[in-house]
Amino acid sequence: MKIVSIYPHPMDDQYRHDHNVTMIKNKEIYSYEEAKLKGSKNDDASSFPIRSIFMGFKQLKITPRNIDFWVFPTPSKKINYKIYKFFFVDFFKSTSEKNLKRFLKEKVIFVKHHEAHVYTGFFSSNFEQSDIISIDGGGDMGDERRMLWGNINNKNRKLFKKYGETFNSAGLGVGAYHNHLTDLLGFYDNNGKTSGLASYGKLNKKLYKNLKKLFIYNWSKNNIKFSNKRSKSNERFSEIKIHNFEAKKYLKTSPVKSELSIICKNFKPQDIAKTGEILLQDLTIEMIGKFFKNSKAKNLICVGGLFNNVALNNFISKKSGYKKTFFSMSPGDSGLSLGMALYLKKMKGKIKSNLSNGECGINPFLGPSFNEKEIEEILINSKIKYKKISSYKKLNSIIVNKIIKGKIVGLFRDRAEFGPRSLGARSILADPRNIKSKHRVNQFIKRRDWFMPYAPSVIDENFKDYFGHQGKSQYMQLTQKVSKKFLKIAPAACHVDGTSRSQIVIKKNNHKYHDLIKKFGDKTGCYSLLNTSFNRHGIATISSPKQAIEHLLDGTVEILILNNFIIELENNRKLHKRFKNEIYLSEKSLLKKFEKNF
Repeated sequence: MKIVSIYPHPMDDQYRHDHNVTMIKNKEIYSYEEAKLKGSKNDDASSFPIRSIFMGFKQLKITPRNIDFWVFPTPSKKINYKIYKFFFVDFFKSTSEKNLKRFLKEKVIFVKHHEAHVYTGFFSSNFEQSDIISIDGGGDMGDERRMLWGNINNKNRKLFKKYGETFNSAGLGVGAYHNHLTDLLGFYDNNGKTSGLASYGKLNKKLYKNLKKLFIYNWSKNNIKFSNKRSKSNERFSEIKIHNFEAKKYLKTSPVKSELSIICKNFKPQDIAKTGEILLQDLTIEMIGKFFKNSKAKNLICVGGLFNNVALNNFISKKSGYKKTFFSMSPGDSGLSLGMALYLKKMKGKIKSNLSNGECGINPFLGPSFNEKEIEEILINSKIKYKKISSYKKLNSIIVNKIIKGKIVGLFRDRAEFGPRSLGARSILADPRNIKSKHRVNQFIKRRDWFMPYAPSVIDENFKDYFGHQGKSQYMQLTQKVSKKFLKIAPAACHVDGTSRSQIVIKKNNHKYHDLIKKFGDKTGCYSLLNTSFNRHGIATISSPKQAIEHLLDGTVEILILNNFIIELENNRKLHKRFKNEIYLSEKSLLKKFEKNF
């Protein structure tokens, strides 16, 4: 069976984000995000993820003509027949005009937004039955809900049993609250920055009490309503940077004046973030307790954009009362095409149990790959000096020695990760034993916000030794309190609040990355590497060898690995003095500067 699943609906007029595509060919899966292939984090004006579609055809060696089913999110309105004709007949040549009506009836399937979230979470977990909750900012125009919850069971013919739902007409919810809080702090909609900054703050009880007053509770209708009147914002077209383009930054001023901004006036930004995050955690746990009060399920799956928040996820895993919790590799809208495709595959009787090959979920390496011939051709055409190493094990030994010497390594190898985290296929790596590694990558290499934490990749065999029996994730979807041992051997991988957003590396899912970390551990005693996404600040994770080379020459990394090829910055570019003589600003001085500018 061959399936193509696309989000958002390319023929529906909606201003959507997180465009993504999934293709299934029998047991093979391809899933990827358009933003990574375009190099832009947020290009909401585009509705047709053509790059990720074409790369899927290439990766799975299929064509539009032999696709059995096409899956889309439920559209906001009936799609004009002429538009379908252009898409399927004229452009993709999937069918003839004569057979189009029958084709649309038999081969085109629709799935609602929040149901797609549900299926992404369930089919990528290892659960056969679970309670499940989906929360985001408000679905889309074809599914105007902001919350959906119920129970899902692989043995039931209909799979999902709905317990309740909340529509956008009921007002804003907790997802919108977190977005408004992030906007107040000047981060637009980058909620991860709010969570990162929160670690430097303190809970203010007065602020907590006042923030809570912005919510109206109506448990008889299973609703929490967030109220925050905001003034209109101004455009900022004079500040456009075409190399780092995000439309939302130029269409509005962040932050805007609001009830929330009045409440938070005179408080430190890090305390606003901390207090706001704690309130979010308390409200979410309260909702879960109310919605599932009569449930006897032992498992809970959380999906929707809200659950990209790893601190929230960790709080839920500890406080929800469930024996096991699961957070998928792509809980937001970027994972919807995967859920829609897997749902159809299940309905056609092609999935007997979930796709996970272990307790930690489905293998996340579902993106595109490039062969040696493609890569070498790019290197030659770019006039790059490089070496080809005969095996990944020999290459890993070289990489380990470079990292031990303090080099920053860009790793681009095999199939890319699906989801917002880099997990050892499109990653920037550094030595976690040296605290300067974090400052160096933050301030000089990636040039991103100083308060954002870095994740350690830890081989599964050593996780218990470093973090005990805490929850673990191969997708970096949970935080853990670090042990004294891990803090001592990997200080650069530990956040200021004594936590770490670790990634466990499972040998059967990524044996090359596992071998690299083990070799590093055998030499240093630290079975972990500092890992962050392979991209400059403000753009999406890179997706092509050409982009990787450009990042090397731009100074984002010092060593580049492209499959079995190794390229060094100093052999291909004259280095500026800053690489030799870097001055690091302390986090204390950076925090004071941030407070002053807030």
